[in-house]
Amino acid sequence: MVVVAGRLQHAVPTTVHAPSLSRPDGIGTTTTCKNDLVPERHFFDSSQPQTLQGAVMLSYLNVAIGLLFMLLGGIFGLLLLATVAEGVGAYGIANERRWGYRLCVAASVVILVLAGWVFILGHGVGIINLLFAVLLVALLLHRQSREYQKIWFH
Repeated sequence: MVVVAGRLQHAVPTTVHAPSLSRPDGIGTTTTCKNDLVPERHFFDSSQPQTLQGAVMLSYLNVAIGLLFMLLGGIFGLLLLATVAEGVGAYGIANERRWGYRLCVAASVVILVLAGWVFILGHGVGIINLLFAVLLVALLLHRQSREYQKIWFH
């Protein structure tokens, strides 16, 4: 019995003993039944280093802004593909997947190159986009991020 919020409740056992199917009468032997853990998927992992946390948040922000611009007709082609890939990669990073880290780095480098190209050809237009792209690549390629993904990512 457990008292929760002023109420008396029965404690639920973590294992259930069921009769074994090896004997027809089921007497004398028991089998332990367990429920396996369901794989947990999440969009943000607060146990990762700050560099990866910042990269995941910034990637999601880039995706949200990119999709907003897509709806307004201002983003298309390679930039749209790289933006979606960056979001998928950020989800992979949050779930500690090596493919997610690699995808996010590749997409971020493509976005950095495109932002640099727009900045150079636009004579200073898009400086904020360029700074965010540089920051994201720096966060992903930071030593702490690289070491963490080498050790912990699957």
